[in-house]
Parts: sequence; structure tokens; C-alpha cells
Amino acid sequence: MKVTLVNTPIFSTKTPPLALGILTAVLKKEAINVKLLDLNIKYCKEIMELFNKRKISLGKLRRFGKEYVLNSIIMLMVLDKKEEEYGVFKKVYKKIKDDLEGLFGEMCDEILATSPDVVGFSVLAFQLSFSLMLAKLIKERRPNCKVILGGADMLFSGNKIMETFDFVDFVSKNEGENMLPAFVRALKYGNYEKVPGLLFRKKGRIIENPRKFVKDLNKVPFPNYDDLDLMLYNGGEPIFFIEGSRGCLYRCAFCSHPFVSPKFRHKSAKRVVDEMEYLQRRYGANYFFFSDSSINFDKGFLRELAEELIKRDLKVRWCATAKPLGIDEELAKLLRKSNCTSLQFGVETGSDRVMKDMNKGTTVKIAEKTLRTVHKAGIVVGIYLIVSFPTERLIDLLKTFLFVLRNRKFIYLTSVAYFQLVMFSPVYNNPTKYGIKKVERLCPYQRNVFDDFFFVKGHEARNELIPKRALRKLFELLSNVILTSWTKKKGVDVKSYY
Repeated sequence: MKVTLVNTPIFSTKTPPLALGILTAVLKKEAINVKLLDLNIKYCKEIMELFNKRKISLGKLRRFGKEYVLNSIIMLMVLDKKEEEYGVFKKVYKKIKDDLEGLFGEMCDEILATSPDVVGFSVLAFQLSFSLMLAKLIKERRPNCKVILGGADMLFSGNKIMETFDFVDFVSKNEGENMLPAFVRALKYGNYEKVPGLLFRKKGRIIENPRKFVKDLNKVPFPNYDDLDLMLYNGGEPIFFIEGSRGCLYRCAFCSHPFVSPKFRHKSAKRVVDEMEYLQRRYGANYFFFSDSSINFDKGFLRELAEELIKRDLKVRWCATAKPLGIDEELAKLLRKSNCTSLQFGVETGSDRVMKDMNKGTTVKIAEKTLRTVHKAGIVVGIYLIVSFPTERLIDLLKTFLFVLRNRKFIYLTSVAYFQLVMFSPVYNNPTKYGIKKVERLCPYQRNVFDDFFFVKGHEARNELIPKRALRKLFELLSNVILTSWTKKKGVDVKSYY
């Protein structure tokens, strides 16, 4: 039995795929023949440059972005839609159709060249349409090859995919470490009932097995990237994702993380540093980014992590996302001494009232103090903001604007996003509690195309408390005027961000 695990476009080209690296190690440990194939690192740039190559102007579609437009077109291709059914995407489709078909043919050739019995796709956001198109081509050319889709997004779209696309044989809603080996063994006998979190077909029905979570993350093997040319990532200096925990202790109103991984678990600090040391020794890893939702989930863990890194003197740089609380001056200095170069904080808003509605578990005063403390220690500070939360008023948006102004000397990077209604988040589950009067499609040009399979419901809650014009103008100010780029700050090396 030969398994090929595939990372498809569109994804970051700075880092090798952590989940597939771990699953490769899991299968090798079980003596299963496995090949890890990263098509994203080879084809992502070429695909995204099609717009320039064919001199395509997005016009009114610009607000959705190239990735969204591209994936919508590919999804329409997967669904075998006629040219006249492409609507506003028709002009773009006609210009890049031949290019896309050629590139998909090349990618399919690469997969089939590994002679797989099973092809597994890891799916996150915009990887979905690429994975589906490749799955379709694989089944057309090699019908006996089994295709399985996995990844957190399958919790949202897995059932719809199984109902719609018969060329997808299986979908996994489970963590792969205890699902994939059981699945490969089950293939020999066709008995899938005991494979955790698996969706499969039986007598015309779709069966869904209950999920089963990995209890002890310390026992998860280190990722295996032996099949990858790591010099292709990030200009020859790849950033390695490192995992300290799964799940989230917090319950932010806009987030579905508790649904994806309802039970919070974490590795020991020693185990995390063991992995960093292993990756440095085996692959020359020098830059790490923690995939955790919040690295400061436990002050004791964070302190132990820093102390262990200092003790071993690995000389690696690392950064992470964090909640804006619980980091005092002493801990901040310790983190900097351990070569923590950047922390990205989920501040979201400068209004205490909106913070409370979001269930952030902190206050503006605490967040502000945390940012300044971390900056003072010499760590690059980034913040995430969300505008147009359903209960946000114009005065709250102005407070966010003033928060950024007040702290602009301490913030090097800011990411601003419009609120989106995410499936199975508290806002999604109880919209009236947050004053949502109506829900509309994010993309009015589509019906049951990309949005129906995308983990973000494809809907946006209309905030009627802020005039559209004021929101748009303030958003532009936040994005383009006040939010200074850390690359322009004196004494900050670009690489230090990583």
C-alpha cells in the first residue's frame, strides 16, 4: 500500500506543511510506504502570476482578491459549468482557462508518478478547489486510486463535499495521527466503521464515524520533511511551524476554534524544545512560528519554554500569536533572552464594551500595558484588529482608531480585517444576541459555488450601527495611514520578525 500526501496551492511558500510532515512521520513509524508532495511550493507563484501574464484587471472583483476569484473559477470548472454560467468571472476564466488546465495536468502527472494507491489532500481555505480539481483528474485517469480529503476545514464542508462529488472517496474530520494509520489498515478489508472521524459511503448512504482526539500530544512524532527541498521555502531560509498546543482555552465570540478542537491540550515545554532542536539538527531550522492560537495559554509553560531555550542555547529565532494579557516585564525580558523576536496579539478592538461582547477576557488597559511591556523588552509587536463586529458602533471604531494612534510607537505590524460570520462561532450560533438583523452573501455574484464549501460560511453579518461610508473611510485610515510598517522602523531587521 502506497500513500501520497499532497499539499496543494494556494498556501504560504515560507514554511513546509507541518500537518503533512507529522502524518508522514506517523505513517513511516507504522512502516507504511508514504510520499510527501508539496505542489504549492512549485506552482503557487506561477498560478498567481497568471493575472499579470494575461494582463487581467479584476475591476469590481478586486475587493474579493485574486485568490477568491481564482478559486471560484476553479470550483466552477470542477462543477463542469458551461462558459455562460461563469457570470462575472467569465472574462477572467476565458483568459486563464488553458493555463489552468495545463497546470492541473502537470500537477496530476506529478501525483500519479508516485504510483499511489491512496492520495490524501490536506485542505485549508483556498486549497479546497485545487484539491477537488486534482481529485477529479486522478479518479478519471486512475479510478482504483482512493482519494481522501482531510484538515480542519472538513469539519465545516466535509459532508457537503461527500454529497456533491463522487470522485472524493473519503473525508476525514479527525486529527490525522490516529485516523490515517487506521484508515490505511481498513482499506485492506473495506471495514471503515472503526476509523475515527471518517466519512465514507455504504449502500448509498454517507456514514460519519465519531471523532477521537489525540490524548497525549507529547507522543506525536516529530515532522518528517525528507521528501522536500527546504531550500525552496522563504528564499532558502524556511520558517518552521512548531506546535505547542491544540485547541484554545478562550471562547471569543467570533471564532469557531472551540468547535474545531473542543478539548484543549498542550505539550510539555521540554518536548517542544526537543522538537525545535531536532529540526535544527536535521534540517538546519533557525526560524520558528508557533501554530498555537495563543502561546501564553499558561504562564508557567511560557516561562519554562524560554528557560529551556536559553539553557540549550539553540540560537533559533521564534515568534507566536498571543492574548494581550499575562506578560509582565520579567517574563517579557526572559522571552527576549530566549530569542523570541515577535509576538502578534489579538487585540481586535480599542473599545472595552466591544471587547466584552467579543468575550476577549481582557481589557483595553491590560492590552495596552502588555503591548508596551513586550515592546520595551525588545520584542517586535504586532496586533490583529477586527472592524464592524455586529455590536460595534461608530464611537467604538473611533476608540480603536485612537488606540492605534496612542500606541503607534510600540506597534510594528497591524492586520485589520472586516468581521466575518464564521460557522459554529458563538455569533453564528446565536446571532440575535449580537443584534444581527439580517445576513447576506459575502459574494452576491455566486450561488452554491465556492462559498458553500468554504469554512467561512460565505456570509457577512451586516452591521447597521455604523454608516457604510464612515466605516470604509476609517478602515482605509487604519489600513493605510496610521498603521506603520515595522520594516520602516530604525534598528529592526526584516528577518527579526521571524
